[in-house]
Amino acid sequence: GESLNHRSDPNIMIKLYNASAPYEIIESELIQAQKVYNAGIPTPKPGEFITDGNGRDGIRFQRIPGKKSFSRATSDNPEKVEEYARDFASMCLKLHSTHLEKGLFPDIKEVDLGMLAANPFFDAGQKKILERFILSVPDADTAIHGDLQYSNAIMAGDKRYFIDLGDFACGNPLFDLGQVL
Repeated sequence: GESLNHRSDPNIMIKLYNASAPYEIIESELIQAQKVYNAGIPTPKPGEFITDGNGRDGIRFQRIPGKKSFSRATSDNPEKVEEYARDFASMCLKLHSTHLEKGLFPDIKEVDLGMLAANPFFDAGQKKILERFILSVPDADTAIHGDLQYSNAIMAGDKRYFIDLGDFACGNPLFDLGQVL
């Protein structure tokens, strides 16, 4: 998909998906984004389901004027890499310290075990080893981004936000950290 700024309203951003994207995927991301926003995680406020009239569906979001991803900011200002890294780490620490109501979001272990079971690249023995590893991680009830990376955090002035929350879950922060490392 792609993100577009609204033509006449500078406070609206539209995320349009490819025409082949199933409605259920888009609806799921909208519901997830609303729950994340309502949980107090700093993220642009989600709006409603939209269509462009040409077969593409999407979601309306609050637009963050002047926003820049951490990766773009670092590319534009390499001398500030340490400052941006500290900001990102601070955001992650706050995210991973946020306790969530049980059952509000998917459990990251269940998500990963489901993906592992469906993965065609590992044989049964490899899957068993990975399953034991996943199950060995201590349980937690904290927020997990699910696609934690420098490009999924944005800044505008002194405000910081997470974006792309379709894989948001609940569990141990080690699952997010494993993606970043």
